[in-house]
Amino acid sequence: MSGEVTARTAPTRVWQRWEWARPVRPTTRQVLRAAPSTETDAPPILFVADIHDPGGAAALQAWLGAAAEAGHLAAAVSPRGLGATVRPGPRFAVTRREWVHDVVQEAAALPRRAVLVGRGTGAWVVAHALHRYPAAAAVLIDPVGLPGRRMPGLSVLLNRPRLGATLLLGRDPRLPAVSPPLLFASADGGEHKALSALAVRYSAQSEWLSAAGGALPDPAPILAWLGTALPALPAGA
Repeated sequence: MSGEVTARTAPTRVWQRWEWARPVRPTTRQVLRAAPSTETDAPPILFVADIHDPGGAAALQAWLGAAAEAGHLAAAVSPRGLGATVRPGPRFAVTRREWVHDVVQEAAALPRRAVLVGRGTGAWVVAHALHRYPAAAAVLIDPVGLPGRRMPGLSVLLNRPRLGATLLLGRDPRLPAVSPPLLFASADGGEHKALSALAVRYSAQSEWLSAAGGALPDPAPILAWLGTALPALPAGA
């Protein structure tokens, strides 16, 4: 496995028509990468950091290593204002649109259609990115900001009011007409019922993960699910 940490101002690769008149401001994004020792047909995976992950994408290095060991090119991104990704202008003014933009641009930078994986607020961003990026699959781990899974507490509302108001409302994301394979996963023992309800709501599957003391859950069940949910893709697809 090889590792790479990049901080760059990447070009915008995916546009919506109305964004030409009101583009998202560019920023230098923190992106970590891990590559498998040999090239495989497995799709790349983009992990999206949670607002509570210390260091943003740097907190997901265990996931990067596990994905690379399983044969996936893996990357992790910190949306602006998290980790080493700066947000032009005041931090409290960051919006969901900017976070979705950061995720979509990094997904489009990968060599093939990627699997999007997010935890907490990262899962919320992934859910909203699916109508803009044709993901090969998506995994939402302990998502917040969705129906029945509102963001707990008021700290995010006080520190980032434009994001916090949306997270507290818990509304449905806009999903594509044909959704990719979708998995809801949870390591929170008290929220299995809520996650199961979300899985039914979005015609998805649900999975129970193991974790202790707030640590990152074991990604092995997620990687195993990808092996069964996605058909083998030819190299270069």
